[in-house]
Amino acid sequence: MDCLKYVIGLSQADCNCLEDVTAKPVDFATINQSYSGYYVDNDEWSIPLNDDIFVDCRGSGIWQTLADARDEAIIDLNAHLLTDISKYQTPRYGNVRATIGEHQKYRSNINGLTRDYLGLRIRPYHPRGNVLTIRSIGLAIAEAGTYTIQLVNEDGTVLESTTVSGGSNTITSQSVTWKYRFTKNETLYLLYDRQDGFPINSQLYCPSCSGHRPSYTQQVEIKGVTTNGITNDDLVRGSTNAYSYGLFVDFTYQCDYLEWLCDMYDDYWTSTSFGRLYAKLYQLYASMKFNNKIINSNRINYYTLVKGDDLIAKNNEIMEILNETMPELASQLPNDFVDCFSCRNRHNIQTRTLIV
Repeated sequence: MDCLKYVIGLSQADCNCLEDVTAKPVDFATINQSYSGYYVDNDEWSIPLNDDIFVDCRGSGIWQTLADARDEAIIDLNAHLLTDISKYQTPRYGNVRATIGEHQKYRSNINGLTRDYLGLRIRPYHPRGNVLTIRSIGLAIAEAGTYTIQLVNEDGTVLESTTVSGGSNTITSQSVTWKYRFTKNETLYLLYDRQDGFPINSQLYCPSCSGHRPSYTQQVEIKGVTTNGITNDDLVRGSTNAYSYGLFVDFTYQCDYLEWLCDMYDDYWTSTSFGRLYAKLYQLYASMKFNNKIINSNRINYYTLVKGDDLIAKNNEIMEILNETMPELASQLPNDFVDCFSCRNRHNIQTRTLIV
């Protein structure tokens, strides 16, 4: 998650580049910024480094090693956190992959249409934190032509757009990767201008085929819709029904449990208990990753006077603290950013080491 990269910085040491001033990255201040005030290179958990290594600003130098450790740390931190979240939160539902539109059950084209725009209305029941990903879009319509299919929000703003060819009631599909993360109760529309054409009367799904409604109907309401346009007024006045209007959509709907962190303001990492603890554990993971890189470099003496066995002992201590403290972070997960969980009773947690 690149959006969390600068929650911690690389080092409070300066990149002096004594040998070649042109080697210093022009965006060094950005690369090294820290919203939390924590750094990968620190006196508490990373190894004490020799001063002269900080003048090497080349891509393969110390600064790149610190940056790599930071990038790897966020992956392991979030994976560890998600594992522990399951101890205190219960997912409301599972992830879904499904297809809208039942081709085999159509009998004819939908004639007598009076509105220009046809498509789908998508309305989640528990939206915050959930991500809709549309992977492919197909259209079956009688009249030959090029049709523009648009993903539109409830204000009438076009979020995504693609074109497909139509004609002879044959499904023509286009692969896409449209992702939309819900942050509030809102409605999306997938619409196309029919250009006076008449699509097949495809159903949203086929109840008689499986004997029950598809699993996605527990998480999101999807209905066919006809409108006169894509303005807000047009969408509000749209009529809904059980047809997909010739659209065939392959999609997933799943929770992105931690993406909300990307929306937090910079001082979140110093002004909230969850933010401070998250940043501290981020630093611990990054320091451990950095120490490992030094251990595995076969040049320990180039970086530090500390012995390899002492570095291994330091990392073992960090891992013990991470395993001990991560449940506390998981139990503090705010419930006002995502609707993916229902809370269990909070367990009694005792932390032996105060790290924030």
